[in-house]
Amino acid sequence: MKKYLIIMMFLLSQAPAVAADWRVTGNSQKKIDNLVKIMPSASGSMLQMGERYRNVFWAALQENWLFAEYQAKKMQEQVNVLMVSNPELKPASEQFLQKGMNQLIPAIQSKNWTEFKNAFMQMRQACNECHEQNKLGFITLREKPAKGISPVLH
Repeated sequence: MKKYLIIMMFLLSQAPAVAADWRVTGNSQKKIDNLVKIMPSASGSMLQMGERYRNVFWAALQENWLFAEYQAKKMQEQVNVLMVSNPELKPASEQFLQKGMNQLIPAIQSKNWTEFKNAFMQMRQACNECHEQNKLGFITLREKPAKGISPVLH
């Protein structure tokens, strides 16, 4: 037993020192600088938006209106986060919320496919316009998105 304890102590003494944790030891400016560095990028946010775009469509098609509404609200939240993490995108994001999302949730709440489909197409157009405004016009969304991967959908 003593032999193992001595070996363990030796191995631990040879381990490299752990770097100081900036969250604990850093001054306020260092903490702010590091937090800004790790803010989510627009591309990461858009991956989540794409999944929710797919899910909201397929949930409505399957008449799972509560899940569709949940996905739409999460899309709004994601855009609000994006405006904080990427302030340069705020004007286009606000326009997207106004033109694309304001009609979508009431349409979902109506539980009427035709009303939903019209609002969804309006939201899709607003997405594509936002991409265009941000010099990403090559990113266009399909009218009928690929099926979402959520296990809630069938």
